[in-house]
Amino acid sequence: MALETVEDIIRALQEHPEWREPLLNALLTDQYRQLPSRADRLEEMLERLAAAQQVTQQTLQRFMEQTEQRFQQLEEQQQQQAARHDELVEKLIQLTARVDDLTRRVEELTRRVDELTARVDDLTVRLEQLTARVDDLTVRLEQLTARVDDLTVRLEQLTARVDDLTVR
Repeated sequence: MALETVEDIIRALQEHPEWREPLLNALLTDQYRQLPSRADRLEEMLERLAAAQQVTQQTLQRFMEQTEQRFQQLEEQQQQQAARHDELVEKLIQLTARVDDLTRRVEELTRRVDELTARVDDLTVRLEQLTARVDDLTVRLEQLTARVDDLTVRLEQLTARVDDLTVR
């Protein structure tokens, strides 16, 4: 059988499939014969990379959702703290007004009652200290809440004392 054209070679390979492997070995270098297995490995690696990317995307999505939730929580906390701040400022303003009112009453009674002079001076010093502390209110809101409640009790006691003295 004479092989004169490419078609003759193709026909011969179809008639003799056992010739294909030796012909491929003769025509192709090792590097080209390894291409199918290398392509298979590349395909497996691409599949693993795609799976890893999907896991990464899911992880990133969960992280973004958690971050958004935490951001919303922080915003809510900030709003609550701002509302608490406003409440405390209002309470402080009311307390300051009460302190001012009591100071005037104490000063009036001081003129009439010599025994209270030392106590009124002490109260005036404490009120000046309280006024200086008001400037630090923004930084010390939580600490001041307890102090404001304590001052309220003291002022009520002082009011009761002043009322007792006024009744005499």
